[in-house]
Parts: sequence; C-alpha cells; structure tokens
Amino acid sequence: MAQQKRTGRLVVFIIFLFMGIGATAFATGVVDLSFFSTRPVWRAQLSDMVSLRGAVKLDDLRLSRSEIRKINHATMVNRTVFDRVHLTLNMADRYAPVLVDKNTKLTVGLKLDAGDGCEVKSWDKDIARKNLVPYMVRYMKRAARELVHYRKHPEVKNGVARLYI
Repeated sequence: MAQQKRTGRLVVFIIFLFMGIGATAFATGVVDLSFFSTRPVWRAQLSDMVSLRGAVKLDDLRLSRSEIRKINHATMVNRTVFDRVHLTLNMADRYAPVLVDKNTKLTVGLKLDAGDGCEVKSWDKDIARKNLVPYMVRYMKRAARELVHYRKHPEVKNGVARLYI
C-alpha cells in the first residue's frame, strides 16, 4: 500500500513538472502556437524594408504579431517593385501627448522607393490607429499596381520621378 502511494505521488509530480516546463516554454516564447503549424511564419518584428519617422514611434503603436505579419507580407509581395517603405506618423492633434490606442487619430504619410530614382508618395491622411495596417497594405498593393502600369508605357517609363496616389 505504501509503495502504491509513493508511485502515485511520483506520477503526479512528473505530470506537474512537464506542465511547468511547457508553460515556461510558451511564456518565454521558445515555443508558440505557430510551432505546430506547417505554414511559413514571418518574424515578429517589422521588416528592414520599413522605416518609421515622425513623433509616433514604433513602440507607441503596440502592433500585434498579426499586424506585423500583414505589413511584412505586403512588403515581401511588393519587394520586386519597391526597395523601401518610409512611413511618417504624427499625431493628428499636435499638442496631444503620444498615447496611442485603437481610436487615436494619426497623420499618416507613405513614401515607397522604387529604386530607380522613382518614388510613390501618398498625401498625408488622418486615420484611426485601428485602420493603419489595412491602409498600409491597400496602399502598397495599389501603388505597386499603378507603378507597374506606368512602367509598361515606354514614353513615361523613365520620365516619372514621383507619383502621387
């Protein structure tokens, strides 16, 4: 009877030990849910192609892993068209403290460098923080499509230095 009690405690101890090791692995980021996926996973940091300027810094935005993946995916899809993505972020209210939540209005400007002296720029636009990533993805897709369209025409192929969309 005493042997059985000791074996039961040992089994419970081993189970709790493995649960603790698993929880620690998930908490430290050694293993995450994408570990079990067969889909490719992009890094959880913003691509080197993206540079950020302005009063609002990257840490202020508190981008989620999903949002970072969407931005990185958009830059990777359009890497044959654009070399760099310059994002300028300022607060819509210049005198407000830099505290960004999902409804904070941001003044966003995008400049996409095409590498051959050509760039595609957006006009500054005030948008809410929650719409920032979808706006960036849409803009990169549209800008790439427009630039490829202009480059197909030989008379304007090398004549476009800056394209505003």
